[in-house]
Amino acid sequence: LKPDLFSARWLGQFDFKVGYYRFIAEADDGIRVWVDDVLVIDHWSMDSQWQGKVQAVPYIAAGKHSIKVEYRESYNSAKVKLDWQAVSDCTTTPENAFCMELYNNKDLTGFARQVLKTDTVNFDWAEGQPDPMVAKDNFSARWTGKQAFGDGYYRFVTDTDQGVRLWVDNTLVIDKWAQQNSKQQKVLKLAAGLHTLKMEYFDSWSVAKAKLNWEKLPTCNNLPENQFCGEFYATPDFSGDLADLVLADQINFDWAGGSPSSLVPSDRFSVRWTGNMRFDKGLYRFLTDVDDGVKVWIDDKLLIDAWVTKSQQRRLFAMTAGLHKVKVEYREDAGSAKVNVGW
Repeated sequence: LKPDLFSARWLGQFDFKVGYYRFIAEADDGIRVWVDDVLVIDHWSMDSQWQGKVQAVPYIAAGKHSIKVEYRESYNSAKVKLDWQAVSDCTTTPENAFCMELYNNKDLTGFARQVLKTDTVNFDWAEGQPDPMVAKDNFSARWTGKQAFGDGYYRFVTDTDQGVRLWVDNTLVIDKWAQQNSKQQKVLKLAAGLHTLKMEYFDSWSVAKAKLNWEKLPTCNNLPENQFCGEFYATPDFSGDLADLVLADQINFDWAGGSPSSLVPSDRFSVRWTGNMRFDKGLYRFLTDVDDGVKVWIDDKLLIDAWVTKSQQRRLFAMTAGLHKVKVEYREDAGSAKVNVGW
């Protein structure tokens, strides 16, 4: 063989256990690698960014698999190296952790350039690379993990620059697969136990970050004392899933033409506030000022029913000393939205 302008091919069969494998190739000049006739590394031309180094992390079934390597040399120095190692932490979906896959494209196609186990999804790469084997722009990532939850409502929040999708138990709950830099939220009711979370992300250029957090919300079944538990619905009749849940010291809101929450539209929504309020013995005047409809119950007795009128309402009610359950239901149709309930 001449020292320049030659090529070589290696063929072999190897035993693998099931799981991800990190194939690491280094060549001057070009290299291609197949696993069972599937091209996993195609680096046939050396480029300045990767300096002849390239990596792919395919998922391989247990058993014997054929490996084929092709190499070409142009001029001057010649070298070729191939190694692989199991990514043991991601053989199965981890519990209370995530398996992170990084791709050198924006649509999670082909084979991952890197696969790692992470405790959380909390990355702020600024304008740098997410990994030495991944470009700083035009990349994508996927995190998959099983997380333990107690029974109750949870608020999931993604904070990304740019596109994001989130699945909980194979149900798509957040879908903002577009150029954007914002937080997305979703409230879900989960049963106690392990639940599978999957988050996908892409970056186009400049700053890159990807974060996922969740918090357990208070339950309105255990009513707070001298505080209201507010349940928000993205419908005017309390139908559908709970959109948001917020504690409030009083019911005095003027949203004008805006929305009470990023999870609730500015029109055609409803809210139910419930709380245990402490009263002294005496006669009380209850007042409402709303746009559009309101109902008020004291100890499950309907006191004010102004569901179809916007006028201010006043009612007298004799209270005994102690805690009393106060429930307020509010409906917004269109235009301005406000609700003020007091005594």
